[in-house]
Amino acid sequence: MISYYNSKHPGLFIYITLVIVSVLSFLFFELKELQIGILSIIWGGFIFMRILSLYEVSEHFMPFTKTGFSKSTNNNSSPLAHDLLHRMNGTNYMKRGIFALHAIEGRTLLWFGVAFIYVAYSFYLSHDLVPRVALIQNISIFFIIGAGFWAGQTYAYSDHASKLLLIVFTVLFGTSLLNLNWVINSSYIDILNQYSASILDGNAFIVLAILIFYCILTLFASSTKGMSYALNAVIGSILLLTLSILSTIFEHPPQMIALWISGWSLFSVFWVRSYCRTDKRYVLFQCE
Repeated sequence: MISYYNSKHPGLFIYITLVIVSVLSFLFFELKELQIGILSIIWGGFIFMRILSLYEVSEHFMPFTKTGFSKSTNNNSSPLAHDLLHRMNGTNYMKRGIFALHAIEGRTLLWFGVAFIYVAYSFYLSHDLVPRVALIQNISIFFIIGAGFWAGQTYAYSDHASKLLLIVFTVLFGTSLLNLNWVINSSYIDILNQYSASILDGNAFIVLAILIFYCILTLFASSTKGMSYALNAVIGSILLLTLSILSTIFEHPPQMIALWISGWSLFSVFWVRSYCRTDKRYVLFQCE
């Protein structure tokens, strides 16, 4: 059970392992439809458990965030059973989970809304050209990419976890770059034709461009909070533009899917770090 009662960052290493397995599988193995389907099911199970852990936080500690710091809320913020079993660590872990709720805020939900429109439109345009099995396979791939992006946000608020994610995902992203099929397409028309049944589609590319523009605009809107936020916004924008350019000027072998998984998972760190960060605050209460 992925729960904040037992861990500061429940499921963090499961998430990292899933990203590593997904990226390396697309890089070095020729995955079949069944294997991609199994991989997406495993991702689905993890995302379901992660959502339950966030629901657990929202149910038990949302009143705590509304009332703020006080002796009464600190003493009464968790039920008696939890006080007896997890008083020392459980409540501290649960309080950390409040920051993970940034992953379900409006700006991320809007991202998924635009991404869903892009995916649905891409499949609508290519459903007569691509076998149904291939369409289902592409849905699984899109789900894995989106799951990697969303799950990363639920951990990136932490300094320790974000550093670990940055190291691992940067290595994966660099490995994906080194293993790409570095053959430049001859023309823009070839690009549009090539992506009609895959990540990009000729007409759906407009929707994807809107999604990229929305991400960059949101990043820079958040950068007004301070230098550290602005730095994360700049790095995130550069990463996103690099990923977009590589996806449009180079051929699309299965290795490009690995680049998208590692790239969007890495981008999730900057997406969160340009918007929120955790600072330790120590509050002293007068003894009675």
